[in-house]
Amino acid sequence: MPTKNRKFGDFGENLAANFLQKKGFFLLEKNFLTRGGEIDLIFEKDKKIIFVEVKTRKNENFGHPLENISPAKIEKMKIAAFAFLEKNNFQNRDFRFDAITILRGKIEHFENIADF
Repeated sequence: MPTKNRKFGDFGENLAANFLQKKGFFLLEKNFLTRGGEIDLIFEKDKKIIFVEVKTRKNENFGHPLENISPAKIEKMKIAAFAFLEKNNFQNRDFRFDAITILRGKIEHFENIADF
């Protein structure tokens, strides 16, 4: 049975997915998991693959949700992203890493949170 935190995280991921789909993003996959890392949501828009980390918080007791995406988390996302690209034969596609934060119901979209 999912924990309360997992249910809250799933709720945030569903909100984020709906938010991006309304902006014309096409959902390719949710919760892509590899040995090296995980990606919450993977979309395609304008022939670009967008890997999305979702952070949902009820308050700012531990800072803004964006502050909770550490460099180590981004490195794990990169490992998973390259595995996804290879698995789907998308090695030649442009891609980027975005974040969606949800804080007290307010959704924010941050593009290009990682550099290469």
